[in-house]
Amino acid sequence: MTAQQPFEDRLNLDRYADDPVVGILCEPGELDVWSAEAWIPERIYRRLFLIGQAYEMHYLGLVPGENDPVYLSSVQAAGLVDELEFLAGVANDPLLAACIREAMSVAMAAARLGAERVLRIEGN
Repeated sequence: MTAQQPFEDRLNLDRYADDPVVGILCEPGELDVWSAEAWIPERIYRRLFLIGQAYEMHYLGLVPGENDPVYLSSVQAAGLVDELEFLAGVANDPLLAACIREAMSVAMAAARLGAERVLRIEGN
């Protein structure tokens, strides 16, 4: 059995199982059901937000994932997709990469809608 490396637990989703989550939600479709959604543990989303700030990303740096929802238009969601694609290319964190893929999937769905207030990001 090998000894665990310091901080290795930061890459294990189980560590964040009891965290509050940040929701990334695409505009409700028929019957008021969200057409796409991702739920990311708050501490993982915070990583994404802080890395977005460090790379001077416009949308990621503005959306902290706190209690008050932030709404983005389809055009803004497309810009968020670009930022997430960039971060996916530089992040060497498999847990963060998985969350980026989830967020990107929802943002891409919102970008295709061509409307205002189609993507909602909010914390608990």
